[in-house]
Amino acid sequence: MDKSLKLLVLLVPILWCESALAQRDSLRQTGVEFGLHNSINFTHLSGSGDPIVYSNRIEYYEPIRNRVTFDLGMFAVVHLSKRIALQPEVAYSYMGGHFQKTTTYLHDLGSFEGKENVSFAADYIKAVLATNIKLNERVFFQIGGYGSSLLSAEQFVPWWEVDRENDRTQLTGVRGFDGGVLGGFGLSTSVLNMTFRYNYGLLDLFESGDFSEFDMRNGVFQFVLQWKFYSDLR
Repeated sequence: MDKSLKLLVLLVPILWCESALAQRDSLRQTGVEFGLHNSINFTHLSGSGDPIVYSNRIEYYEPIRNRVTFDLGMFAVVHLSKRIALQPEVAYSYMGGHFQKTTTYLHDLGSFEGKENVSFAADYIKAVLATNIKLNERVFFQIGGYGSSLLSAEQFVPWWEVDRENDRTQLTGVRGFDGGVLGGFGLSTSVLNMTFRYNYGLLDLFESGDFSEFDMRNGVFQFVLQWKFYSDLR
């Protein structure tokens, strides 16, 4: 057999295998994943506000610590290329924060001051659309935005105040919609995504009522776990 023909016979299978492998790798760069989304949240209300003045007292609220909550919902990742993926999410989200409330009581004979701790809670249905910028198959940066629809809002006694009655009252004047931006980084495996990110609200929590002068917005540090029920990339 001619040497050139022998070489061709040897090269054809090799080239075919390389082409098949390249095609497989190309297909694995795009695809869809989806599953269960849950996170541990460290939420707070950032900002400040003027004291609330009543006829017989003045109230001042100062943020003191994060509120530990969680999100629960569903997610998907649409891999558009080797470097870019879109990640939509829908989740039930618990927000809010803990405050020290200082009240100056006004009296004809003078005034006196009292302090107590109170908590604000605002619960939402939250929709996220993020872009994942992949550094490699495992590590990615994430930027995006979110919109949330308010479900309920309450003021209550924080859990560590064991000597006080745990009364809950409805918060009025809370904005029915919240929106903001988010950013962070994550790690992807064949079965889950792990993401550390921060969400920053762009809208004041209160739009009317006693707290309308507060310039306070939702903020949350999140550790996100997303379990992949289905993946085209496995």
